[in-house]
Amino acid sequence: MEPDSNPEPAAPKEFTSAARASFVYRCAGEPDEISEGIHLSRLSTFYHKCRNCEHRVDVARLAPSLQRQWEQLIQSPEQPGLFQTDGVRGLYLNQLTRNEASQVAAAFVSTLRDVVEIWRTRHPAPPSRWLKVVFGHDNRPSSPDLAIAAATALRQHGCELIDLGWSVRPQLDLVLRSTGADGAFFVTGHDSPTGWNGCDLVGPDGIVWSRGGVLDLVEQRFQQSCPRLERESAPQTHRDATSETLALVRGELHGLRPLMVAIECREPTLEKLIAASQPDWPGTLLLNAQRADAEPAADVAFRMGEDARQCEMFDEAAQLVSVRRILFGLGELLLTEHPHVDVVLSDEMFERCGWAVERCGPGYLVFHRGGPSEEQMLRTMQSLNSSLGGDGQGRYWIRQAGQVRCEAWLTAAMVLKSMSRTDGRASEWSQ
Repeated sequence: MEPDSNPEPAAPKEFTSAARASFVYRCAGEPDEISEGIHLSRLSTFYHKCRNCEHRVDVARLAPSLQRQWEQLIQSPEQPGLFQTDGVRGLYLNQLTRNEASQVAAAFVSTLRDVVEIWRTRHPAPPSRWLKVVFGHDNRPSSPDLAIAAATALRQHGCELIDLGWSVRPQLDLVLRSTGADGAFFVTGHDSPTGWNGCDLVGPDGIVWSRGGVLDLVEQRFQQSCPRLERESAPQTHRDATSETLALVRGELHGLRPLMVAIECREPTLEKLIAASQPDWPGTLLLNAQRADAEPAADVAFRMGEDARQCEMFDEAAQLVSVRRILFGLGELLLTEHPHVDVVLSDEMFERCGWAVERCGPGYLVFHRGGPSEEQMLRTMQSLNSSLGGDGQGRYWIRQAGQVRCEAWLTAAMVLKSMSRTDGRASEWSQ
């Protein structure tokens, strides 16, 4: 038999057994090497880290049908990464598993150590073996699973946890302020579709870490291996923040005009808090989100979002009150204490509104561009000593007793205080 005139080309060097034997398989951000079998298994299940891996050439060793699916996947638009504008977000069990939650926690601790070292030069504190971190999770079904992984990693990397359990973000901020902890880690998927989850990372100054800021450092360390510096895990203590949260809410509800106030909550923990404080609200009616249309009319209504910070307002005719009216109403209330009020807006809102200096009641509102992220907005408010901020999505940052706070109940209480200065209807307020 004559030799084949068109012999099959030799396998490229990268596919030969000898070359493969020298490969080190390690997924980005993971400390341990993985076997060739696990590597091929992850490729065959389209593991998200494989998409940008140098060893993706081994797709050629998979079945033809899997190779075709990989070709389609590479040509399709790439999914957004885990690190997004104001935190970590990803599709649960696809982009975000217990493993990724642990890696994010380790990268957070590594970054927090450096941040706290600088912070303590200006805010001295007694030396401690452990970093102190406030920890909690929201009510998404996947949150407890991710919280277990993140809490374990935080403790292994030297963080003493103040565990709030099932909670809302303003409670985390409150306990961070009251305890003087070094940071906060909140497992949450707010502002993301169903099936997604993630976490908010907060520094010792109470400011969330965002892209273009400290979150970029966390992302860099997430791609690396963060060694464990402590052999012993740090302690974890549970803290019920309900009573101090209720005290904070009730402290804002004095001297209000009697109105029928309807409140719809989109988070069970928040609903329990509002229900517990209901006697302190003027004629409050707590709406059930599933049957709000069947409830009687109210003088004013508020819809509080999943993160317990977002707050929308509706007048007596159930018409949505614009962000502009809320901002100017809050600004006018703050002008009773200041000759003018600096208002910091997100870049998107600043460009959309085009405000510079606007007359408001007895004074003026001076508007400033805050940046594309929450971290940059709050740092701008900090530098200007601003009393008011807004992102155009229903979140308002209000300076109270020297602290900048973003809480749905605070926004609602401040609106009611402003309305209590007149006897007009909600539709006539802040026109």
